[in-house]
Amino acid sequence: MSSIYLNAAVWLSGATGAWGQEFARQLLKKDIGKLVLYARGEHRAYDMATHLADSRVRVHLGDIRSRDILQHSLSRTDIVVHLAALKRVDMFTYSPGEITNVNIDGTRAVIDTILDLPKGRQPERCLYLSSDKAAMPTTFYGATKFVAEELWLGANMHS
Repeated sequence: MSSIYLNAAVWLSGATGAWGQEFARQLLKKDIGKLVLYARGEHRAYDMATHLADSRVRVHLGDIRSRDILQHSLSRTDIVVHLAALKRVDMFTYSPGEITNVNIDGTRAVIDTILDLPKGRQPERCLYLSSDKAAMPTTFYGATKFVAEELWLGANMHS
């Protein structure tokens, strides 16, 4: 029985967040070939990579909305796991534009970058992890995650 992870290059956005850290630890228990931690903050990414202490880990620094950096980072990737999002509900009141930029536009940038990769260079599997708050959202955060989910589902229909 083969594993989808066997020697796979896995790309993980939002890698330094709570979900990302645990997801990375679980992935490193698999027989993956490489784990790319895609993160915006250099200090947290460095600390995490140092703590993981695994030769399969690579850190790619970049903003989730930067398509040029995403294109380079996503090339030669087999599995994409997109977790990056702003989640601090208490911050949304004062920064709704930034939350929209990251949660919606960032997700769109990942999708568009994947779809724009040449055939044969696109990842085999792409996964978006959202939130229970996206189901019948009652908050701005939930609404941004709902829109991101719909973008991801729509892209799946066309890929």
